[in-house]
Amino acid sequence: MPKVDKTVPKVYLSPINESRYKRAYLFVNEQKKPYWWLRLDLPGSRQVVRSTKVRYFEDSPDHDKEAIKVAWQIYTELDDRIDQDLAPKVTTINSAVRDYMSDAKEGYKLNEQLAEPAEKSIFGAYWTRQNYSAYSNWYDKVILPFFKQAEYLSKPISEITQRDITKWIAWRTKKFPTYSPSTLAKIDTALRAAFEFSLEVKGERFIPPRIKTPKQNLVERRRPTIDDEKFYTLQKHLRNQFQKEITLPLGDIPLKAEQRFLFYCWIETLEHTGIRPWSSTDLAIKMSDIEKRKSKTGEIQLFLKRKEKGKTYTAPATRYWIHTLNRLDAFYEARGLKNREWLICHSRDNPAMSVKMGDPIASFKTAWNTAIRDLGFNDSNLPKNKRFTPYTIRHRVITRMLVENPDLSPIEFAGNVGSSLEMVSKIYYEHRAVRNYEKLQENTVDYLSVVDTFSKSGGWKGAIDRDSDLHVTLYRENPKLVGGVKPNGA
Repeated sequence: MPKVDKTVPKVYLSPINESRYKRAYLFVNEQKKPYWWLRLDLPGSRQVVRSTKVRYFEDSPDHDKEAIKVAWQIYTELDDRIDQDLAPKVTTINSAVRDYMSDAKEGYKLNEQLAEPAEKSIFGAYWTRQNYSAYSNWYDKVILPFFKQAEYLSKPISEITQRDITKWIAWRTKKFPTYSPSTLAKIDTALRAAFEFSLEVKGERFIPPRIKTPKQNLVERRRPTIDDEKFYTLQKHLRNQFQKEITLPLGDIPLKAEQRFLFYCWIETLEHTGIRPWSSTDLAIKMSDIEKRKSKTGEIQLFLKRKEKGKTYTAPATRYWIHTLNRLDAFYEARGLKNREWLICHSRDNPAMSVKMGDPIASFKTAWNTAIRDLGFNDSNLPKNKRFTPYTIRHRVITRMLVENPDLSPIEFAGNVGSSLEMVSKIYYEHRAVRNYEKLQENTVDYLSVVDTFSKSGGWKGAIDRDSDLHVTLYRENPKLVGGVKPNGA
């Protein structure tokens, strides 16, 4: 709060609305000489202070006339706002963003403490640490730097025009030319949220300008689908990196081998469920998300509950995924994590990284980039949307599912994979006519034809033919060496 310069007499404004204000006066700010400021004292020990931006001249006999004129203008504006039940302080884009993100921070912290989230954003999505971080990044990087310019710093949000938005879009395009339409759409949503917050929470009354997001060309921007050859090469490459070491006695297994094994299981999970690759602990899979059922014929059925991009859906997994689940169970049970909370979690404490054994693994981004680089799958000269990312596995799975299920309607299919009907129609559905159905059927792995083998330390050694001589031998030696799967004739 500005301090009054006691060497300069106050200039009181009168007559004043005494039923609303105790007093109103001009004063010179002791800390910011030589300018006049207006102070209104409201009931309940509340005060409103505004700068008139009029200089104080000590030797001028009419030094206060211009300040009084401006003060009455400010008073009239404040009085009008109070008449409309609005806060005396004008909301700007900067103050709307600040207050919105303050609410968001409280919201996601509260949601983390609740069994079921309750605090939502202005558009209805539950606040999480992840979306709070995303909004903060967009505001700090792409929105506020423009609206903190002198022209907009004090401009009321209610007076932001369509031309102002057009200028911001032009500035953004020049500043961030490589942003994809999907990223721009998220940034536009963040700016819309500031306008909506000022209307719904701050009580401002105005019609916000239109923020029109460019349409996405989904087909052109779609990342490539990783084909069978590359995918199986990737799997083999990873197995060669961990399979010998993961079967050593427990105390001799290097941490790197464990991490590569878990990365392999992560890739298998994407391949057999088609879910979006997660990149934060908020989206990591919990054991409670996995549902195992039996069909009428007694075959295993696997389902995975997911909440992605504000949508909740249940992804049907292939039966082969049971092998991945069993491998992980054996791995973690050997390390004392039989009743773990997360499907893929840290196998050791790492105080340097503030990681505890059993904490969910947030991301395998580094592991993916290393493997793809080692195999030479990505040309550094290619644009980002033409490079292989973990998301390309989802494209691969959805394309295969479309071809293998020609009788499933697009609406049903979109629901099963947690995607929009537009996305399925424009990106994935076209592949039904060009992919070879029989070839895809040949590549579908029969989950009952193989049996996983394990070391005594719970390390996955590989898969062997079911009911083979080796299967019988290992089972007779110790059923745990083949995951307890009993061969015919044993």
